[in-house]
Amino acid sequence: MRGFNDVAAPYSNSFRYSVVRLTCIISVLLLVAASMLSIHSAITRAASPLYVTLPDSVPSQVANAQSTGHYSSNVSMSIGIMLYPNNQAKIDALYTQLYDAHSPLYHHWLRKKEFDSLFGPTSGQLALITQFLSQSGLHLIQGPGPLLIPAMGTTVQVEAAFHTTLNNYRLPNGTTFFANSTNIQIPMNLRGIVEGVFGLNNIVKNRSLLNAPTSLKGVKPSYGGGPNGSGLTPSQIAGIYDANPVYTTMNTKGQGVTLGLMEFSHFTPGDVFAYESQYGLGTVALQYVSVQGGTTDHSGASEVELDIEMMVALAPLVDHIQVYKAPNNELGDIWGYYQIAEDDQSNAVSTSWGDCEATTLSSIVVSEAQSFKIMALQGQSMFAATGDNGAFACLPFNGNTTVRVQDPSSQPYITAVGGTSFAGTFNPGTNQNPNYPTGKEKAWNENCTSTTCTNPNGGGGGGVSRLWAMPSYQTGPGVNENKYSKTGTWCKQTTSIPCREIPDVSLNSDGNSGYSIYCTDSGDKNCSPSGWLMIGGTSAAAPLWAAIAGLIDSYHFAHGRTSLGFANPFLYEFNATNAYSNVFHGIPKG
Repeated sequence: MRGFNDVAAPYSNSFRYSVVRLTCIISVLLLVAASMLSIHSAITRAASPLYVTLPDSVPSQVANAQSTGHYSSNVSMSIGIMLYPNNQAKIDALYTQLYDAHSPLYHHWLRKKEFDSLFGPTSGQLALITQFLSQSGLHLIQGPGPLLIPAMGTTVQVEAAFHTTLNNYRLPNGTTFFANSTNIQIPMNLRGIVEGVFGLNNIVKNRSLLNAPTSLKGVKPSYGGGPNGSGLTPSQIAGIYDANPVYTTMNTKGQGVTLGLMEFSHFTPGDVFAYESQYGLGTVALQYVSVQGGTTDHSGASEVELDIEMMVALAPLVDHIQVYKAPNNELGDIWGYYQIAEDDQSNAVSTSWGDCEATTLSSIVVSEAQSFKIMALQGQSMFAATGDNGAFACLPFNGNTTVRVQDPSSQPYITAVGGTSFAGTFNPGTNQNPNYPTGKEKAWNENCTSTTCTNPNGGGGGGVSRLWAMPSYQTGPGVNENKYSKTGTWCKQTTSIPCREIPDVSLNSDGNSGYSIYCTDSGDKNCSPSGWLMIGGTSAAAPLWAAIAGLIDSYHFAHGRTSLGFANPFLYEFNATNAYSNVFHGIPKG
């Protein structure tokens, strides 16, 4: 079976694919029109005639937690109200035209802030929101754009404004948090304007999706050409995935391009400089964007440094890498992605953080989707790691063996990046210029059966979304062709509608055939005083794919063309061509 997006079985990751010749991708740009059957967070009428309820606005964790009392009434907290854009039908029509090679608007991306002027809230809608917040005693604070209205107030003011109660909770594993105990309510005159209200809990929204090999626990890894066998080096990555002709024949290493990262941890910038120095890469300018005040947490430093260092490894001459740093909660998540869309400076963006679809509120999913759609309309490429638990994305949280995929990688306007493995089949050792090892790349799946994974951190995520219909671009060989494909109620659709399948593309992600990175940050248990580590995960594959998009954009910009934009319409169209096998390797088993 050929194709680069066949869905993994619940116990395996059988269809993973890796780019082989970037030169071929760059020379082909055959985007197809795409549209989406989206999910909606419908607002239902509450018992009171003056208010409506936002359904599914109580975090799922509350159902399994014990209340330990009322949250402190005088605590100052930030909330954010996300608004629907106007003229959704026109937005969908514009998207179709921008990605239709036969349309006069093909690749005529919206300029910065143009989405706001065409589809943003009206002055009357904004007046209703600000009046409501003011009457509730909440104070407006500066936000990223007109669709997200942030405000501050005390717990008691927030409770009164949204007709709910905030309580403290404790989960069986000892985790504590606060959250609203009942669904949020809003005034009737805001019905159809408000998409979601965020900030009424402090539950961690995202987790890092990196994968460290078990050999790191007390034993130095030995793989690839990094110091002390610490994994694949930049030149080895370029050799395996055939980037060298792009550097030489096409004379680009990312010049003229800005890449972006969505992060939920701080890190040690000096580690990135040490990585660049070790491998003679020069110094890429890092730009830091604090979202909702940023974060002081360093527990995910290895994730941030892995992301940056992978981008630098494959696209070492990009103009800038923008690092968006947000608090790891639902408001930080929504604010961060929307900030990237509003800034419209990063040509290709990557995120290696995610959460199980099952634990993500529908209002969060829909609000994220709006930001990703704006990015697509502006010609920004968005890539997300699918996770390292195979099809068991929920397993680390509650022992649930139900097959689930991750948000945001399952989103229809994101290119979902899965993982493959070279472990046990190919090791370039100290050879700094290896070629692609034909026949050696395999599906990444460690110790999984049809019902459980004894090593839940050992598989390049894949499966079928429970929330999203299959987008119209997702067609061609390998799509909806195996027994694990789903339709209808599986993803909240009518009977015959197929469901979104992920991943879309993949790269080597196994921590045991991982990448050499440098991290000394003492705030992260994965880092080491000696610095050199071998780390993998779809966390590594996603920023590498963003770097690939950056190389494409760099070449296009130098020749008077526009950016790649959302990659999936092109990728699936290309999947159906005879040139497919010259660019991609299918990984059907392993």
